[in-house]
Amino acid sequence: MIEAGLKPEYEIVLVRSQEEAVNYKFSGSPMVTVDGIDVDPMARETRTYSLNSCRVYVHNGKTYDHPPKAMMLETLNK
Repeated sequence: MIEAGLKPEYEIVLVRSQEEAVNYKFSGSPMVTVDGIDVDPMARETRTYSLNSCRVYVHNGKTYDHPPKAMMLETLNK
């Protein structure tokens, strides 16, 4: 985030129920949002929220178990 000229601020949220998963639009762990927008463009269209899901991230043809920095920077720059 320093590359974007921002001071990183974050909040860790423990999602404990299916109701919270729906409220947070939680599509699996780990989930990273910027101003409420999921950093994964594919996940932004998801309408299925679950407490017990793991996520993978695909960026530029590679698969990750976390959102890559480039994906987060693309979201910040929008």
